[in-house]
Amino acid sequence: MLIRSPLARIVSASLLAATLSFPLPLGAEQQAPEIEQYKLENGLTVVLAPTRNSQTVSTVVLYEVGSADEKPGRSGFAHLFEHLMFEGTPDVPDYDAAISAVGGENNAYTEWDSTTYHNTGPKEALPEFIRLEADRMANLANGVTQEDLDNQRAVVLNEMRQNTLDSPGGAAVEQMNVELAPAGHPYAHAVIGSIKDLQAARLEDVVAFHRLNYLPDRATLAISGNFDVTRAKADIELTFGLIPAPDRGWAVTRWFNRMLEKIGLGSEAGPVPPLGEPKQLVFKDAVTEPAISMAWPGPEGLSKEAVEHMLLGAVLSTGKSSLQQKLVIDERIANSAGAGFEFRNLGGTFSVSASAAKGVPVEKLETALRTTLGAIAAEGISPEALDAARSQLKEGLDNLPNSPLGFAIGLANAAAWGGDAATWRDQETLAREVTPEELTDLLKSLLDRPAVSVRLLPGPRNATYPPALADSTGALQPEEAPARPDIPMPKLEMDAVAGLELPEMSERVLANGAKLLVYKSSDAQRASIAIVVPGGTTAAEPALADIALGIGSRGLGDTPLVSLDQKLKQEGISLSGNAGAYRSVLGASAPLKKFDTAAFYLSQAIMRPRFDAKEWKAMIEGAMTGIEQRRLDPGYQALRGLVGQIYPANAAEARESTAEGLQALTPERARSIFDGLVQPERATVHVVAALDADDVKARLDKAFAGWTGGRNAPLSPEPVRPTVAEGLTRRPVEGATQSMIIAAMKAPSPETADGPAFDLAVRILGGTFKSRLNLVLREEKGWSYGISAETQGTRGLDNALLYIQAAVDTAHTSDSLGEIRRIVKEMATRPITPEEFETARKTMKSEFLSATANGSSLAGLVVGLESTGYTLGDLATYLKRIDDLTLQDVQAQASRIAAQPIAISVAGDPKQMK
Repeated sequence: MLIRSPLARIVSASLLAATLSFPLPLGAEQQAPEIEQYKLENGLTVVLAPTRNSQTVSTVVLYEVGSADEKPGRSGFAHLFEHLMFEGTPDVPDYDAAISAVGGENNAYTEWDSTTYHNTGPKEALPEFIRLEADRMANLANGVTQEDLDNQRAVVLNEMRQNTLDSPGGAAVEQMNVELAPAGHPYAHAVIGSIKDLQAARLEDVVAFHRLNYLPDRATLAISGNFDVTRAKADIELTFGLIPAPDRGWAVTRWFNRMLEKIGLGSEAGPVPPLGEPKQLVFKDAVTEPAISMAWPGPEGLSKEAVEHMLLGAVLSTGKSSLQQKLVIDERIANSAGAGFEFRNLGGTFSVSASAAKGVPVEKLETALRTTLGAIAAEGISPEALDAARSQLKEGLDNLPNSPLGFAIGLANAAAWGGDAATWRDQETLAREVTPEELTDLLKSLLDRPAVSVRLLPGPRNATYPPALADSTGALQPEEAPARPDIPMPKLEMDAVAGLELPEMSERVLANGAKLLVYKSSDAQRASIAIVVPGGTTAAEPALADIALGIGSRGLGDTPLVSLDQKLKQEGISLSGNAGAYRSVLGASAPLKKFDTAAFYLSQAIMRPRFDAKEWKAMIEGAMTGIEQRRLDPGYQALRGLVGQIYPANAAEARESTAEGLQALTPERARSIFDGLVQPERATVHVVAALDADDVKARLDKAFAGWTGGRNAPLSPEPVRPTVAEGLTRRPVEGATQSMIIAAMKAPSPETADGPAFDLAVRILGGTFKSRLNLVLREEKGWSYGISAETQGTRGLDNALLYIQAAVDTAHTSDSLGEIRRIVKEMATRPITPEEFETARKTMKSEFLSATANGSSLAGLVVGLESTGYTLGDLATYLKRIDDLTLQDVQAQASRIAAQPIAISVAGDPKQMK
């Protein structure tokens, strides 16, 4: 997986004139987390951060090797080797299978400066996580084969097609990033690499890359979650401690080059210099309206100057004086606009961008963007806008320790690049030193500097690839690396995995008749409130319910979106609203000590939603552009082809929003739908917080005192059951490098007698990277970046379906369809193995462990269940039934999968599909 920014970008807001207050009797200040950092004799940095309130543990290994370490002709090697690291070693031939066998999940990502690997799973799995990470650090190069290289090279090229070439504007962004650095600089090529360099990669080259770079003194191991520190230290010493320190001799790395540069001896690996002159790039791609981006080289590393750039990006992105307010809402020049900053060791990137409203030419858009930036600089950045940006940064850092994986990643980066994991909050410290005047001066300075600007125009998709992706970075020079002997890793003792502990749930009824469910969370930092009501997108005109819920949470009373947004950012509160097919949700998330304030804002959004005419116009026109863009999206087109097969044209489930339909919608109609949906006697209020149920009821009775019933509910049509017959639909999407395949068949609902066994069979078919579909189409054939299979449906509606989704190389569309059909039919004739059965059961339970890791993730799980008609109690019953299943139960459902008719829809370039 490729990820762009090493440190999280923040987005924040702007000004609210009237300050709203509410008594806040809650809240203890956050306790500083326990963090210990030390080094092994071989140079490995270790960071341990136990958090006792979690049922999971996460390990992160950050290697100080990224695309910036690649030599000419080797662009993309860091990312390619990220994929190869999952192929296995002589002792552990299948890393994914070994992680899954203990109920773990794993992934990785590559950046300019580093490559990071992470595992999350039951707390008892930590010894195996440690052993497996040490094994691949020591021995991976000795297990990689030519077949592994060929397969993963194909997977990486499919990733490039899916996430860059077929993502409108993706290729333009890659070229823009490359143009910011001078030729020969470590940042002067794309992280994902060029097609020619990837195709030229040889086995000996990638083996040398591991042996030269995957070394303990260039790595940081961070562990967070529920674990015993003493035991973890011993296990680390027994495994990672066996890996010898490298004999570097006079090997010159880019870090040595940086030292030379700092003492004036010169190096191409120094900071990215300012641009000498402006650069303008023009690209055509599958977009319906033009867009403009401008980017400047920024400060290196984590410094006050870099944090200033980050805060400026946040201020410009939302709020009263933001690009969004001026270009999108006030002037209707753009459908979206924003700014941001990416931290990098040798120089970050500050960028601004805007996409045009319908009919606005790119020249007018660019002029408006530059003029607006100048006007904001002339007005000056307000203290309130800066304060909102600081508050959001602080809130994000406050919440980080509640996520074992997120915290481990943050600590690994702080240790690797700051030298000390204890510096993980340094952004906040530096942000407090920044003044509004400094941000204003920074914006003025940027406008006076040359930038790389990119104009993205409507045109054919992928007519030409940019040089960053198409051209080689130079002649490939052989690179020698001494062989590293195998180092057998000892088996470590692992405790039996305990069952999932679900939080205590208490039921109450609010004074206005709403049902209240309170989940006592161990997360003492954050609380969530979610109001779920029956009725959704099938209850009204296409898109209307979603638009009504969305705009209803965007402002309240006399307070418009941008003003409300800034105040919410200052308080660390978020409001949201969205409609599903049969249920809709309004929600709030906040620091625990701001629970009452969040409840107040949510009550105002319910009782006094603001349907502002200007914001309504911006939302509708943006939605209309989205509708036009959908005809160029293979995924959407494949989905519509499938819907047309399984639902009658007049069914509410089959309706499709159109530009004409959106134009006919009115704020008054949306307000009527909103009022009809959001009624207390029909609502269930879910609260996840470290609060007692009676306390929550008292607080919400006070906040929701004015929320009463008596409003007419919209009529919800009778749900239509899908009908699946064998069939194939094709939809054309010109220029797509991949075809999207979506297939469906009938499935039993989870609460039925066959539901749990069917779900396990589906997981074996396509639920993980090592499932049967992925092992063939991704790992063996190299035709896809990844395939998924899952069951979806709503309780009581008999509408559950098994969906299979795959993006495949267009040239192998027909081959892929044949393989999917073959593998599905083989579910009856190729017996499920005991290993497949146990792995599927463990990984399914582990996913629910991760979903209860903190209050926010638990709230997401609760609302997700409620949105499809289920509760945490239903989940507990379901997991007990998973435990009681036999291999024969699952094999019976696998045979059921093989016997059922399957409807398939394919979307892709008709000229290329074979």
